[in-house]
Amino acid sequence: MKTLNKTIKSFSIIIVAVKLLFAVTGCSLPNSAIPVNNAETVYSFNFNREYNENYIYSEPAIERLQNSIAFSFSDNHDYCQMNDFIKDFLYERGFDVSSPTGVSHYANGALHAQYFENDEKTVFLRYAFYPVAAEDREVAERTNDYVEFVIINNSDLEKNGAIASNYNGAELSDILYDVNNNKQSSITYGHRNNLPFTVITKHEGRTDQLLFLRGNKFVFFDEETVLNDTGVITAYSYCLMHNDYSIIEKHENTFHYDPHGRLERIEEQKMHDENEVYAEIDISYHNGVLSEVEFHFSFANMVHDPGSGRVGTLYYDDRQRMVYSAVFSAQHDWFFYDGDAVTPWAIVSMSNIPYSGGYIGDISFYYGRNTTVYVMR
Repeated sequence: MKTLNKTIKSFSIIIVAVKLLFAVTGCSLPNSAIPVNNAETVYSFNFNREYNENYIYSEPAIERLQNSIAFSFSDNHDYCQMNDFIKDFLYERGFDVSSPTGVSHYANGALHAQYFENDEKTVFLRYAFYPVAAEDREVAERTNDYVEFVIINNSDLEKNGAIASNYNGAELSDILYDVNNNKQSSITYGHRNNLPFTVITKHEGRTDQLLFLRGNKFVFFDEETVLNDTGVITAYSYCLMHNDYSIIEKHENTFHYDPHGRLERIEEQKMHDENEVYAEIDISYHNGVLSEVEFHFSFANMVHDPGSGRVGTLYYDDRQRMVYSAVFSAQHDWFFYDGDAVTPWAIVSMSNIPYSGGYIGDISFYYGRNTTVYVMR
């Protein structure tokens, strides 16, 4: 690993800096500055923010970029060798791979990620393998096995606001505040029969920032849903692309259910345009639990809202919480939860374009993708 540190410190490349992915900003709601009690503080840190007027990173900034790094293993490495590599990497940074602070799994039990904490640092580790169950791991096809590390100094986290929540067993309500305790937005979430996604029953202010922090990709505004006699959604008249209801875009969505009554597909068309399908969403289950969602939005939708991602896959755990969101050629997000909590305490969000990279023998590495860590505690 000393060789690695010497190798990656030798790079010095100009990069066009990208903006911070998130900030709790915008107009506050009127008369909303109030004390926030029993709330989670929202912190964030972006690895790629330090550059000069010529978009050149300083040496200390480059060293910081190296704390968001991935290693890709060739077919010559078996799983024991990869595990030894991970063990050594963590050990040199003061952590024991056998004692993670928390672990994240996919719905089928396959390992997704771990995190390690002490008073000074937090390390997020994602096992970027195809999500197969542990018992099938040795016989699974090896395709681009790699691991990703994101290391933050806890003192670098900056306060962005707070989230106050209330859960009564049926509905979850969130209120997002800025750093001055000004109310930015509020959402009350509910559920509908046979729908594995959240329904927004009440909302105020912009909703997109709060939804992202709560691990929601697809949500439905209750006032736009059409229910049958059994309370199952059969149609939806709002654009699936938008999590912000301030953008008015009327679309027609058709819901398809499998023989067990589970939602398996949604097709979206723009209102009065029967010849163009704007979006297709396919939903998979594992032992009756939501496990994967594949989505594809048309180019027209992409142009209309390019930040939402055109093609991607969402992965869930056995509690139907989103643990990983992969948007093709754009970015991917990891979500971490404390115990049975329904909302994440940490999110790692990064682009798919690295700053630089190289090789250590036949192990390739790349680092410095635009990465932001959000912590809510």
